[in-house]
Amino acid sequence: MFARVSLLAFLLLFLATWGAVLAATVDLNSVFDTRFDGEPSSQAGYSIASGDFNGDGIGDLVVGAPYASHNGVRSGSVFVVYGQAFSAGGSASLSDPSTYAVRFDGPGHYAELGGAVAIGDLNSDGRPDLVLAAPKDSSSQPFAGSVFVVFGGAALPKTLVLSSGSSYAASVVGAAPNDYSGFSVATGDVDGDGNSDMVLGAPQASPNSQGASGSVFVITGSSLQAGSTLLLSNSSAFYGRFDGAQAGDRLGLAVIAADVLASGIKQVVASAPRADANGRSDSGSVYVIDVASNPGGSQQVESAYSRKIEGASSFDELGYSLASLDADGDGASDLAVGAPRADYGGVDSGSVFVVAGLKTAANVIDLSAGSYAEFDGAFANGFLGYSLFAGDLDSDGRSDLFLGAYGTGFNNRVFSGSAYFLNSPIGAGRASLTSSFSVRFDGAAGGDGAGFSVSGGAFAPGGASQAVIGAYTTSGGSIYLNSLQQASPSGSPFPSPTPSGGYATPTPLAPTPSASPDAGATPSPSVSSGPNGPAGGDGAPNGGDGNSNAAGTSASGSESIAANLIAELESIKKLPGFDAKEFSDDVKAIEAAIAAGDFGTARRLMDRLRDKLASRQQQSTGSLLPWFAVAALIAGALAYRKFRIQASARDMAQR
Repeated sequence: MFARVSLLAFLLLFLATWGAVLAATVDLNSVFDTRFDGEPSSQAGYSIASGDFNGDGIGDLVVGAPYASHNGVRSGSVFVVYGQAFSAGGSASLSDPSTYAVRFDGPGHYAELGGAVAIGDLNSDGRPDLVLAAPKDSSSQPFAGSVFVVFGGAALPKTLVLSSGSSYAASVVGAAPNDYSGFSVATGDVDGDGNSDMVLGAPQASPNSQGASGSVFVITGSSLQAGSTLLLSNSSAFYGRFDGAQAGDRLGLAVIAADVLASGIKQVVASAPRADANGRSDSGSVYVIDVASNPGGSQQVESAYSRKIEGASSFDELGYSLASLDADGDGASDLAVGAPRADYGGVDSGSVFVVAGLKTAANVIDLSAGSYAEFDGAFANGFLGYSLFAGDLDSDGRSDLFLGAYGTGFNNRVFSGSAYFLNSPIGAGRASLTSSFSVRFDGAAGGDGAGFSVSGGAFAPGGASQAVIGAYTTSGGSIYLNSLQQASPSGSPFPSPTPSGGYATPTPLAPTPSASPDAGATPSPSVSSGPNGPAGGDGAPNGGDGNSNAAGTSASGSESIAANLIAELESIKKLPGFDAKEFSDDVKAIEAAIAAGDFGTARRLMDRLRDKLASRQQQSTGSLLPWFAVAALIAGALAYRKFRIQASARDMAQR
């Protein structure tokens, strides 16, 4: 009898312990440490970053809100919130100036400051600096884009408009119309001089007459000075430029700086999600460029890379997001790459690939065959891998992976979005995120788009790291901070994902039924809201529909996404070269896809329309040049004739 009781006790203890490490789900409707709500229609949380900007030893939060309109329609804003301001938790509005330390506003209409943000010590003074991008800035040329570097330690006003020549920032101005310079930004020492450099992507750039092939620029930190302006049209402004291989590749849509070759110097990692790798349309490519071993100047990326990773299937669009981490625990950095259009878990469910051992890998790595880790989205139109972050989020001394899937619809909330925490180490193989995750955070309401951006940091003195989740498609956008301890109240370690063995060719998984997305998923343990949540009683974002506690309806979530897509289409119509008659079929196809709720197709069609406009703009500019020359000759001839007539008249008068 005693033996039976002991065995029963052991089994109960085992089950209790195992239950504590099963995958957890967290509903952001009621469970969070801190939530920041954006100003109406500002889309706060489109981009986020963290770092100790004010040098007090506590992490600060940098929030991009590219649709804010303080200095013109969609001029954009970036908010810096110091760590002390939200150590107590709860919710706060970025409409309230007491919430943030400083607000930077974009240079003018449709500049969209905050489209990308980064932080790093670019002037080597030991204090982190802010890199703030306005990829659609038209101050110099239409939609050429600009990037501003605000140096740490400077006394700043409460609000500051950033523009070329600002005494508070170094400015970098795009080279040509429609380049979207600054669509992506990163920092790190990539030239090997011991000082951090800036890397920026211009995915719409059209060098060498290749429309939207894209370019990536490397700018040394020492060339950036407050009050100075660098023009990317001048080759002396950059250390190196790498151009996309083919028209439409969009090289530079995502960039990071990481030492994935284990050389002791960081490399530039840049993606071209629309590249046709191995003849697979829009499968995408990711390039590792060893800048330190390449001479300066302009180069074609196909002749400059050290490693190239090719997408597994057509339309995967590999490389929408990038991150580096030591996934396998061998001490070397590995590369995580998002492919949000992959279909292995349903149409546009998305996938994330983790490629280890790049130092000894072949120069070209084809993801249709090989040994790597792959995580497939669990939800059709979920767009897993649209955002990525790597960092030690559970404070165990190892870097973990945080994945955004802003299109999921768990809890019957359409497009509420999700973010997945994967505890390291991560081995080779394949797994579906129906269950192979450590923690999943689900959006608070339909249409929120939680997971559009993800990050992490420690925002309290001596505090543990927190996950940061951007839900930019709410009324004004929201940013959630969550401690992983909330998801594991017992304090037990999180399980590492356990992919199955490696395989040669990806085989699409069966789509997860939209009506019951949680089918087959691991049951979630009971999760306490903790002392900081729910905030404000109902936890509903300011300016929301007031129904965040309800399950939400498919109609409201779909309408929110449709409204955002329609607004995006209207902004495309304002781009240079748009002709309503010429592109009427494109517009009708996009509108039909939106009306049908096929949002993935609508986004693809809008991407292609942008490509057409960029190509048209380049062709029209080139075709006008001879006419400009003819006009100049005619004007010169007329001016000379006028001069001769006037001279003759003066001669006759003198006689």
